Amino acid sequence: MPCAKSVEESRCEISRAQAPAMDKSIVQRRRMPRFVFDSIQRVAPLSNGKKPNPGDFIPVRCRDTSRGGFSFYLDERPDFTQIVVLVCDNQKCIYLTAQVVYVHELDNQEKGRFLVGCRFLGRAHS
Repeated sequence: MPCAKSVEESRCEISRAQAPAMDKSIVQRRRMPRFVFDSIQRVAPLSNGKKPNPGDFIPVRCRDTSRGGFSFYLDERPDFTQIVVLVCDNQKCIYLTAQVVYVHELDNQEKGRFLVGCRFLGRAHS
C-alpha cells in the first residue's frame, strides 16, 4: 500500500480557498488552522497504553489536519477514546497517539457514517 503525501506537502498544495466548508461552530473553536488532508492512513484503538499489533490497524480516509489534530471517517460509531495513528509519507512512517474529541454522524448520502475528530497527544512509545 503506497504511503500518502506528508502533511507539510499537502499543506503547501492546498489553499484555504479549496478547503471544504466546515460548520462555523467548529471552526470558531479552532486554535490552529486546518488543512485538507484527503488521504488514507491507518488507525488502531489504544488500549491500556499498549501499542497495537500490526493487525489491529484499519485504513481510514482522513478529512483534514492541523498541528494539533486531524479528523477521519468511519463506517460505524467508534467504541474507543484514544488511538494510535500510523502517518506515512513517501520516506517514512511515524506512530502518533491521539484523543477522540468529537464524533459527528453524517447526513444525506453519508448517513450512517461518522466524522471522528482527534487531538494529537504525541509520538507513540515503542
